[in-house]
Amino acid sequence: MMQRSSLFGIFFNLLLLPCFALQGYATGNLDFIENKRQWNDRVHFRVNIPGGSIWLEEQGFTYLFYDGNAMDQVHDKRHPQTKEVDGTIVMMREEVMGKAHAYRMQFVNAQPTAIKGQHERRKYHNYFIGNNRSKWAGNVPLYEAVTYRNLYPNVHLNTYSKEQQFKYDLMIDPGGDVAHIKMEYSGMPQMHINGQGDLILTTAVGEVVEQQPYAYQVIEGKEQKVPCYYILEGNTVRFALPQGYNQQYPLIIDPVVVAATYSGSVETNFGHCATYDEAGNIYTAAYSLGQGYPTTEGAFDLDYNGGQSDIVVSKLNPDGSAMIYSTYIGGIGTGGPVFPDASGYDWPISIIVNQQQELYLLAYVNAPGYPVTPTAYDTTLNGGTDIAITRFNNMGSALIGSTYIGGNTHDGHNIVEENFGDHYRGEIMLDDAGNCYVVTSTRSDDFPTTAGVVQDTLTGDQDVVVFKMNANLTTLEWSTYLGSSNHDSGYGIRIDTNGDIYIAGGTGGADFPTTPGTVSPAFNGGDADGFIAHLSSDASSLLHATFWGADNMEQNFLLDIDAANNVYVFGQTKGGNMPETPGTYSLSNTRQFISKFTPALNDTIFSMMFGSPAPGSNGYDLYPSAFLVDDCENIYITGYGGLSSGGSFGTNNGIPTSVDALQTLGGFYLMVLAPNAANMIYGTYFGSDQDHVDGGTCRFDKRGAVYQGVCNCDGNFPTVAHAWETTSSSPSCDNVAFKVNLEATVTLAQADALQDISGPVCAPYAVDFLSLDNAPSHFWDFGDGSTSTQDNPSHLYSSQGDYTITYVAIDPSKCITTDTVTFILEVREPFGIQAEMFYSQGELCRDSLEVLFQFEGINTDSVAWDFGDGTGATGTTIQHEFIAPDLYTVTMTAYDLACNEQVSVTQNILHNGKENFAVIESPNVITPNSDGINDTFRIFFKDQPEVDMLSSLDEFKLTVYSRWGNKVFESSSKLWEGNTNGGEAVDAGTYFYVLEYRNGCGEEAPLQAKRGFVTVLR
Repeated sequence: MMQRSSLFGIFFNLLLLPCFALQGYATGNLDFIENKRQWNDRVHFRVNIPGGSIWLEEQGFTYLFYDGNAMDQVHDKRHPQTKEVDGTIVMMREEVMGKAHAYRMQFVNAQPTAIKGQHERRKYHNYFIGNNRSKWAGNVPLYEAVTYRNLYPNVHLNTYSKEQQFKYDLMIDPGGDVAHIKMEYSGMPQMHINGQGDLILTTAVGEVVEQQPYAYQVIEGKEQKVPCYYILEGNTVRFALPQGYNQQYPLIIDPVVVAATYSGSVETNFGHCATYDEAGNIYTAAYSLGQGYPTTEGAFDLDYNGGQSDIVVSKLNPDGSAMIYSTYIGGIGTGGPVFPDASGYDWPISIIVNQQQELYLLAYVNAPGYPVTPTAYDTTLNGGTDIAITRFNNMGSALIGSTYIGGNTHDGHNIVEENFGDHYRGEIMLDDAGNCYVVTSTRSDDFPTTAGVVQDTLTGDQDVVVFKMNANLTTLEWSTYLGSSNHDSGYGIRIDTNGDIYIAGGTGGADFPTTPGTVSPAFNGGDADGFIAHLSSDASSLLHATFWGADNMEQNFLLDIDAANNVYVFGQTKGGNMPETPGTYSLSNTRQFISKFTPALNDTIFSMMFGSPAPGSNGYDLYPSAFLVDDCENIYITGYGGLSSGGSFGTNNGIPTSVDALQTLGGFYLMVLAPNAANMIYGTYFGSDQDHVDGGTCRFDKRGAVYQGVCNCDGNFPTVAHAWETTSSSPSCDNVAFKVNLEATVTLAQADALQDISGPVCAPYAVDFLSLDNAPSHFWDFGDGSTSTQDNPSHLYSSQGDYTITYVAIDPSKCITTDTVTFILEVREPFGIQAEMFYSQGELCRDSLEVLFQFEGINTDSVAWDFGDGTGATGTTIQHEFIAPDLYTVTMTAYDLACNEQVSVTQNILHNGKENFAVIESPNVITPNSDGINDTFRIFFKDQPEVDMLSSLDEFKLTVYSRWGNKVFESSSKLWEGNTNGGEAVDAGTYFYVLEYRNGCGEEAPLQAKRGFVTVLR
């Protein structure tokens, strides 16, 4: 089955957030279960919540709650069911279940609406219960959310969950009127609004709280709360906006924690790096101190290699619920003194993934025997510590390329450590051809360089080194130093649209090479300045280079460029006096800065500072970890807490957060700024107070989701319920990966279909498509050669095939002028179901009868069984126990759900028990002419003719007489074949028989007799 894939975002102008909430819920998300005829037709979706259920209907919800204490007492006796009585969902078996309460909330005068599930889950439910096959449903989809489009004109409803709480948002587009929204409650004896503005609903099993509504807009980049409260009139609730609202501005979406998981390691390990691929999979790199990090079958290296540490690389699926692969990689060390001089340390610095989901690892290694490939650029450790670059295949099971590169002393290890983990700074990037580019630091005077580059010799105690290698890591395309007579550190790298290179870092030397005409060609004083350098694509020319700093110690740690090749840096200052551009979101006397420059580095477009006030001389209050400028020039950062004087993390608390922050305190800080840092769009903390990174880079994807590796040492990281590993098993620190979607650029294109196109459908199939955005122009490609520019076109698919449907929203006024949604529609012809039932019985004459049923057939995607005793099951092989002796008609139904076809097969099953229920039949004519047809006087059970009679009866005697009363045949072991006991054929005519038998249940069954006539024809 092919899945639909789409980009989803909604432009709203006002968000009302009535939050239905019960306290004490576990973490996790709820399932929205679609009604595929298993429930009443009025129900569209059902949500099971702790303590009850919610039924999503055409114009409202029905809530059902039951007494949890009563449920605990009777759980082992019966399972709860619900039914509809006079339009209300109520609890059955109340004498067992105890108290329950159902009530309904309806949107008054709401119009018919398209109700659609959003974000289908990978699992599904089957409902084949009872004898009413019209209520059976297979492969019932589950969703993360449900939307109601145009509940009122230009008013939409979105239902979803957070932390096991059912939530719903009301969204008002331009032209919508909040006065139209009225919610009427029935079945609710007591309602009131408390002093906090919450709506309190008193039920028979406790209070339900719908929290005070929260409304806000974002205007010119600033979040503005819109005063909003409930008005209660009898049993009807509406909203009041006493100050009105501005209908011209869109809403910025709230953040979503997609993934947060521990590694599952039972050995100490430390998080360094994280990245992503185009499918949204999560990659992390850490280092481990021994055996015990979870590896996967078939991975490159399942075992720890010895020495001081090994690198571990893991790939998780997009929501962090499953490990796709996990492997060790490292050399064999000899131990020795404390790092950096000991042998056997392998540490990750930076990772990135190409378009084929192949991971590149940039590492710092000093362990002999680090895995390299035979044709690698350099297959031997050069002395001291080396840089290693490794390319894995897309399953993490083999190396495509792996090489050392280095000189006679420390390479890839930064001598300047102003932040915890700065020893392991540097970055790897890829171009479209898969060539890799690296910036880091070296202390080797013989680091390999190439002819004609900007700088081919070491000039100080440590220089920046920049180089390019081919995709397979067999060739060094070019390599250059860049540095001063002091210490210089290389941190960030990007490739511009011309193929030229920008790098950023820090320098302590006034003679660091810069170019005239840039914003700061002269050193600004203090211990260090940040720098930005622009190199030609072959590193033969220094196109532009500038210092950037004040008079204390500044470094540029992370770098990005936008579509126009403007350059952005994220750095730190000790002095708190970096330039601040008027009109930016800037907090003076703080220690972090973001600055934007023209491509030639000759002008500053903006510069701002942020963070909490400088804490003194003990270190910075935020360490840069990841940085992004998205396609609309929104700016994203993550960082983690600095070290206090006692050596602990967490001193960054106090940086401003937004009203919808995930946390207001924590170890990591995440922020989104509007273009040119005009305003803070979003700010939050996330994680535990001591969380940090042990060096290395992490990344945002271009949509604004951060992929972050974490070193967690207190076991208190807030993992999600579906995480691969929700708790730490490490004796000390553990690698945590988290992914948070901070997308500030609302996706332009939104589209859907009125019909269900998430799975196979049967030709011919008509689809009504919907454009759900406000774009002025639209283009549809239906995948079969037909196109349309209508807003909401209809299209008929008349023949089978897999169709890629593309919708393009076009709006020249947006930063993303065109955006695309893609659907996959699988259309097929009816194949024709073929189905057969096979079965085998267990031991007869017991109190119960066990029968094994087996389906065999083709063109079937679901098989349901009705056993004729009030029970049923699904599956192709079923073992069933019949309890009471009786004759049962078993029905097997095979379904082709896509084409709405089914075929049923029936079979009678006789359960005798310990009494004789069998009715014996016999023929009245036999033709014993040896043609194999009707040659034998064969007795059989009426309802089970295929059962072997002789083996089923405990006692058997057949006597045959001529019409004159002469005995012609008698046997207790075989049936009559029209002959005498001596074997002579009898004459044609009519004969009388007496059959005496005891029915196959031992001596407990009575001896019975059957008499009759049989005619022999010859």
